[in-house]
Amino acid sequence: MASFIFRISSGPVLILILLTIRCGDTTDTELDCIPTIRVPRNTVWNAPENETLMINCTYIIEPHCWKDVLASWCRMNDKNECRPMTDSTHFSTAWRNISGNQRMFILIFWNLSKQDAGLYRCQTQAPVSTSGHFIRVNVTASDTDFNHVSKKNTTKEIRDTEQSVVKQFFLLYSVTIVVILVLSVPVLIKTICRKEYSLRDKDTLTTVFYEEAEDSSLQE
Repeated sequence: MASFIFRISSGPVLILILLTIRCGDTTDTELDCIPTIRVPRNTVWNAPENETLMINCTYIIEPHCWKDVLASWCRMNDKNECRPMTDSTHFSTAWRNISGNQRMFILIFWNLSKQDAGLYRCQTQAPVSTSGHFIRVNVTASDTDFNHVSKKNTTKEIRDTEQSVVKQFFLLYSVTIVVILVLSVPVLIKTICRKEYSLRDKDTLTTVFYEEAEDSSLQE
């Protein structure tokens, strides 16, 4: 009788023990499958337009949990919402193995444009929702644009230099003409005055000769 009572009372205890062990195993498994996303704070990528850019973050999780990982990239919009991104002809995602429990999740921009500048973040939706730090992407002018601007600026500088030289030439020419005129006017006036004096002297001399001739004719 005592043995029967022990079996009845020990049955529920055994079931509780088994359930506790089972629940403990499940909890440990779920904790093992929580991924860690590693991205250094204030990460910044700088790249020129029309180039291929790859940004990445590192996922760390137990090897048996990779099959359950659902990861994606998102981009911050004007409303401070990180909108999920999907593969397209402009960008795509890829995984790269590092070790058994580490993988690199990559976002690839195939033809970078200035509109791609902004904040990006990698995240997981399963087995649990997690996210890494934001990554800033800065897009600079392409080398072609830089060369075009540089060539344009050089052409403008050459044109400005030529115009400056022409202006300086005309200024120097004008100053020279003015100086010549200023120096020539007194000489010209002097020359004219000398001619007038010479003509007056000739008239006076002619008059004297004429008067002397008349006097001599009268005396005769």
